Amino acid sequence: LIGSNIDQPGLLARAAGALAEAGINIRSAGFALRKVNIQFITAREDYEPAIIALNQALG
Repeated sequence: LIGSNIDQPGLLARAAGALAEAGINIRSAGFALRKVNIQFITAREDYEPAIIALNQALG
């Protein structure tokens, strides 16, 4: 996730929840100190479904 307003409360929970609802396992997550991006590591085969799930939930 990349954006200028990603330090809003609950965003990480909403994103992780969207991935969980799509059946996608988060292997790792990182939050940048500058608060402009969040990274999720998933299995390679979950990449496209993860993008779709995040866009639908946060889009």
